[in-house]
Amino acid sequence: MLCLTAIACFYIMIGAFWAYIERMGVTAGFDDNFIAASLSITTLLSLVGCYVAYSLSKVQGQSKPLIAAPIVIAIILIWLGLHTVAFTFVAVLMIYQLLWNGVDIFQLGTLANIDHSGRFIALVPAAQGVGQTVGPSIAGFMVGQGYGYDAVMTMCAIAAVCTSMIYAYVYADLKRKAPTLADAR
Repeated sequence: MLCLTAIACFYIMIGAFWAYIERMGVTAGFDDNFIAASLSITTLLSLVGCYVAYSLSKVQGQSKPLIAAPIVIAIILIWLGLHTVAFTFVAVLMIYQLLWNGVDIFQLGTLANIDHSGRFIALVPAAQGVGQTVGPSIAGFMVGQGYGYDAVMTMCAIAAVCTSMIYAYVYADLKRKAPTLADAR
């Protein structure tokens, strides 16, 4: 259940990020073509990120990258919120695209290692759906209350850190109870 909660937290971040990243670019004064090209071209990096995540999980296991990647995402989202210029916008998109789909690989791999029945894996779409609903709703409320997109990025970063903290707890618990599962590849 903790892993499903972490997935929901991660998807709160994903939902809010994708709901408002284009608006953030418009508010920063970027040209529509620049925003569209940045979003479109960097999307290709998701493929690279998935391959890297798969390769890394075979060498490093699932848990450590799963704890680290959301922290990196949180840092770059705070950076974007504090300093929205063209370079930061593109750099954050590049790093984000490399990491966010890779985290799904680690999350699903971790759940598969823990739950051999497949019962919890079947609930992953529900956890993702909850996050994808809650994230944009919270972000929309924040924007409606007059908070800027920097606050939305901070909320996204908090959700990413919560994800990492939950997985750190799961890892520590597994390390104590089933060490081979904790570092499973």
